Amino acid sequence: MENYETANYELAIGRTDKLVQDISAENISLTYGDDGDTISVVGAKTELTYTVEEDSNDNGDVVAVDKNGKISIVNAGTAKIRVIAKDSDVYAEAECQVIVTVNPAKVTITAENYVVKEKDVLPSFEYKVEGLVNGDALKTKVNIESAAKDT
Repeated sequence: MENYETANYELAIGRTDKLVQDISAENISLTYGDDGDTISVVGAKTELTYTVEEDSNDNGDVVAVDKNGKISIVNAGTAKIRVIAKDSDVYAEAECQVIVTVNPAKVTITAENYVVKEKDVLPSFEYKVEGLVNGDALKTKVNIESAAKDT
């Protein structure tokens, strides 16, 4: 290439923007008394943090969430959890929201069966409760009555 001069160029490559993390997670539905669940996040390239942003329960928290995304159920209701994929040298911060719905547990109250013969004294009616969890107790009094006044 005798007809051309040698040319030298310096090329500087710089990144002006960080790479995007496109994170997402499914909403979760649980029942009070369940063991909880772990939030499954897809698309994260960096460390995740989890924060309960708000909940619907006036009596306290609906759920708690640990640093690994493990949900612990506290009460029935709905909670919003904010998940953040942290900023790094390579990736920009990203976030998503997970709605956790904790449905009330089903409680069944069953009256005991009795056989009463004529002239017997009416029994004091008893019942059994099934479905209470976490050491909870009924908050209302159960009244079981009979229209019969005598046998």
